Amino acid sequence: MIKVNVNEVAESINTIAKFCGLRDIDVLSQSNLQSKYGFQRADVLILFGGSIPYGCDIAAQAILNGVANHFMIVGGVGHTTESLRQKLKQSYPQIETDGRTESEIMAEYIKIRYKIEPDWLECESTNCGNNVTNALAILKQNHIPHDSIIVIQDSTMQRRMVAGFKKHCNSKIISYAAYTNPVVVNSNCLAFEHDDIWGMWDIEHYITLLMGEIPRLTDNADGYGPNGKQFIAHVDIPQEVCKAFDALQTQYVDSIRIANPKYATNSSAVDSKEISNRDDLENQLLIHKAIEFATLAHDGQKRKGSNVPYIVHPFEVAQILTLQGASEQVIVAGLLHDTIEDTHVTIEEIQTLFGKEIAHLVAGNSENKTLPWEERKQHTINYMKENATFEEMMICCADKLSNLRSLKSDYMILGEGLWKRFHRGKEHQKWYYDSLLNALSSLCDYSMYEEYITIFHNVFDE
Repeated sequence: MIKVNVNEVAESINTIAKFCGLRDIDVLSQSNLQSKYGFQRADVLILFGGSIPYGCDIAAQAILNGVANHFMIVGGVGHTTESLRQKLKQSYPQIETDGRTESEIMAEYIKIRYKIEPDWLECESTNCGNNVTNALAILKQNHIPHDSIIVIQDSTMQRRMVAGFKKHCNSKIISYAAYTNPVVVNSNCLAFEHDDIWGMWDIEHYITLLMGEIPRLTDNADGYGPNGKQFIAHVDIPQEVCKAFDALQTQYVDSIRIANPKYATNSSAVDSKEISNRDDLENQLLIHKAIEFATLAHDGQKRKGSNVPYIVHPFEVAQILTLQGASEQVIVAGLLHDTIEDTHVTIEEIQTLFGKEIAHLVAGNSENKTLPWEERKQHTINYMKENATFEEMMICCADKLSNLRSLKSDYMILGEGLWKRFHRGKEHQKWYYDSLLNALSSLCDYSMYEEYITIFHNVFDE
């Protein structure tokens, strides 16, 4: 086992966090803007829905301080939406969050708390790329000057968001990450220096978000820059940041304990944690119920062309969704996604036992097997491209990634003989997975989507 120096781990985390969480000025104020840029008010301040709720407070205070002429909130439904919904609902139960976009939820909170309403909401974007392009499109359509733009995003994604703007416009971008919260070591545990930042990620997820940024910012064939996917402008990554990233890859392992908020001295934090624990228990019971249900439903079934029990597949789908930060309802739907299609279970049973929302997610990932193969596959492609919710797309991507993993494993043993087990051979399978890859492009910020691309080429481009 690698011996971990927790202090070095904390230092590496903070090095990456400081780089990603870019703040061009210390405080968003008219005097600071005047001192650095020669004006007191930017044309537009844009708050992005990927931020933790604390970002709403930062943006609202900035608007109250008169630092911008216009205020926009941007964000549809993406990988941080469910977390935002849960955190806002817990603190402000009067705010309806189910089925609403990030920008709608944030706007209502800011209106209630600060009596401020944004000039525009952008509700369609699903990732950092179209966050930027959609926001700029709204400004252009409304003929709003945007020579100077203040950008507020979650600190883990701030550097990438700024690079996105620099690719698509020539505006003066003033970067102001939503928070700064150094990681410290208490009793040999990692903890945040500030425990009063509302909606702060848990440390495990925070590290995961930071570690995901450096490969995206690296301007190579796999990154998002001009030499890669061309989503953002070139970013220079300092050597110390690269070293910190490399160190975390080797040092940050499961043996590091994460500080447990249960032992916090702040009584309100303990009360909040107790509520969260009750919710966690309910979610765990729901997932356990789904595991039992799916196991019984798929009893005796095997994976195509093998002796592997079929239930391994929905378990893997649920695992992938868990690692992507999906909500418990999406994970449950992942466990159940093949029950209607491949067993005698009905959608009515799913709705009765697990609720309407989960039933909808399962139905959205079920095929009508009475139809010809080409017809039902084309229907799936069209649905994911035109009508599916973000959560349905997540389940579909996890499902197909699990299938591709199996294909890759079997291909290494059987070679081209693998395709004999399918009624539709290699070219048909390639068409289907490639078409879905394009239909699911809104998930491009997710590691499962990147793995999908890699395995797809490994299997079909041999």
